[in-house]
Amino acid sequence: MRKIVFSVVLLAMSCMAVWADGFEKDGLGYIIVDDIQVTVWSTVSPPSGEITIPERVSYNGRSYMVTKITGQGWSDVTKLTLPKSLIEIDEECFYGAEGLEYINWSALTSLQTIGARAFTYSGIKEVTLPFNVRTVEENAFSGCEQLTGLTIQAMYLKELSDGVFGNCTKLTAIDLSSTQIQKIDEMAFYGCSALKTVKLPLLTLKEIGKTAFASCTAMTDFTLPTSVTTLGDRFLAWNTNLKTLTTQASSPRTATSATFDGIDKDKVSLVVPRGTVPLYQNANGWKEFKKITDGTQAVESVTRDITAPTKSFRNGLIYILRSDKTYTVTGQEVK
Repeated sequence: MRKIVFSVVLLAMSCMAVWADGFEKDGLGYIIVDDIQVTVWSTVSPPSGEITIPERVSYNGRSYMVTKITGQGWSDVTKLTLPKSLIEIDEECFYGAEGLEYINWSALTSLQTIGARAFTYSGIKEVTLPFNVRTVEENAFSGCEQLTGLTIQAMYLKELSDGVFGNCTKLTAIDLSSTQIQKIDEMAFYGCSALKTVKLPLLTLKEIGKTAFASCTAMTDFTLPTSVTTLGDRFLAWNTNLKTLTTQASSPRTATSATFDGIDKDKVSLVVPRGTVPLYQNANGWKEFKKITDGTQAVESVTRDITAPTKSFRNGLIYILRSDKTYTVTGQEVK
């Protein structure tokens, strides 16, 4: 009982400390960061229904730009329009917000950071990680059981954190082929039981963590790009419908029995580059597959990253060229 009372007192004190540097307007709270920025806060009276957060808010004769959203009182929001000025979504903001189905991701051209467990167990149906996103922390979208669509446009995103999309049980396909992602961490897509189609970056991906794609029971085939050099234990474990594992690397990557633990190596066919079957038949971990077949073309000779963004100057403006598309510096595609 004393611990509960003490926690309540601490919470009240922290709220008072925050509110000493903030204000409330139109039902939302704002924490003053500096002379030009504020963080929007859900306040002690949580908002509900459809909410639009402004890009700028005025207080005491000064105009502030809204650059961050924080607090855990957004669970009753169903539709959220966030401002294009937003740079960060704080951790656990929308944790358990089962009614939240929609966010206009295309407007978030300044967004750089999505905090840990920011949308865990929320009702979000579509996620688009915009152009400028650099960090998506652990379990940011885990347990989003209504999530059916995932698009990653973020050209600066290098890592998919632990459990980031774990247990998103309606997610059927992911396409990372045009991203610059270098590492997929542990349990990133663990338990995505409807996930059938996976396209990985061809040249940038270096590491796949432990159980990253485990318990994806709808998956029938999986292709490892030649760029992957590190495979975590049980990275494809318990995928009971897996039939084919294809590797594009002409030399077997380091593996152990634990790497392929949970895969039915009597049933799953391992398809390797032409002329490399003997190498795989004698390599630790890989040799445990009973069916190793000669079939793919090794792509070790490809050295230029065709998806790497480059800059272009036109009429005094800067544009980003990426693959066959052109973007403005804020991430808007130029047709």
